[in-house]
Amino acid sequence: EGGVLGAVYEMAVASGNGVEIDNAAIPISYTVGEVCGLFDLDPRFTVGAGSMIIAINGTQAENLIERLKSYHIEAAIIGKFTAKEKGYKIVEEGLSKDLPYYATDAYWNAFFNSQKKGWK
Repeated sequence: EGGVLGAVYEMAVASGNGVEIDNAAIPISYTVGEVCGLFDLDPRFTVGAGSMIIAINGTQAENLIERLKSYHIEAAIIGKFTAKEKGYKIVEEGLSKDLPYYATDAYWNAFFNSQKKGWK
């Protein structure tokens, strides 16, 4: 829960590192973008079922991406771990800012609200 960015944030905290994420590098499929738009959800912070975050030595990242592609698995380098003192950052449109962390995934509010409305 918490999407790709929630998972990366938690991974950085657990490992004692900071992190810098390139927002433009995060893959968001058309369908996910449309569904999240319908419910006014940010797909970067929403349940990422089927997604995996992998931390790997930077010199091996491109090799891993190519191997995953050979199995038809999309992969992207979205950022890097940094010194803890640098904090948790996301770069959006060239500007570095603090990476927010949300303790509750907004997906669940959307899900339960749609149930209350009788949507199936």
